[in-house]
Amino acid sequence: MQGWKLFLHAVRMVVGNWRDAIRIFWAPCVLIGLLLVGLTRAMSNIFGENFSETGTISGTPSGGSIGLSFLLMLLVFFVIGWGIVAWHRFVLAEEQQSGLIPPFHLGRILAYFGRLFLLGLACAICAIPLMMIGTSVMGSGSIAGTLAVLFVISVLTSVLMYRWVAILPAAALGKPLTFGEAWSATSGATGAILVLMLTVWAVSYGGQYLVQAIYGISPFVGTAVDIVFTALVGLVNVSILTTFYGHYVEGRSID
Repeated sequence: MQGWKLFLHAVRMVVGNWRDAIRIFWAPCVLIGLLLVGLTRAMSNIFGENFSETGTISGTPSGGSIGLSFLLMLLVFFVIGWGIVAWHRFVLAEEQQSGLIPPFHLGRILAYFGRLFLLGLACAICAIPLMMIGTSVMGSGSIAGTLAVLFVISVLTSVLMYRWVAILPAAALGKPLTFGEAWSATSGATGAILVLMLTVWAVSYGGQYLVQAIYGISPFVGTAVDIVFTALVGLVNVSILTTFYGHYVEGRSID
């Protein structure tokens, strides 16, 4: 069960290095929190003062508030990239931080987002012919058929993404990997990817169901558990990308 091994390795990566994870992500998380507070206030300026008594938006939001909101959203994504790149480099290159602030590599962060954009674009382009084929099926008017087609398209696109995803940690390391090289490195991994996707889906939705149950008992405890669970799932997903590069590109063991 290669897919299960990939998932377990990512979990062990997080659990075994939890102190380092805190050291790497505490500063980005604090900064993201501050940015989100600013973003919330900016969004309030855009919409909050433009609601009429009937609940409709009246007037025109100021250009300054819209521009500030856009800038803050970009900064949030940029800071997230800072933490992700630092984590990839810590695990794969054993890069250590000398102080409280994780290493900041502007060039690697920009390269990471550049490759992420290309990855999204490639998946979108590949999804177009799948959507064209699916349209003929969905035209039959069958709800079950429509849902089945959308599910298949989603799965196939996700598999493509995982076959190419090693380009992201490669960008973080400054060792560019082409789409063709990533595809070749993950040759024969489709079955493992499907198992991995199913495992991630089951853990994510199962965890959310448990969190909602805790909310029903204690909203305060539920909120705390929700924050911790969301952070862990996010870090495990990042570690899955790290594991893909380490295993399929560098040949590291996941046993």
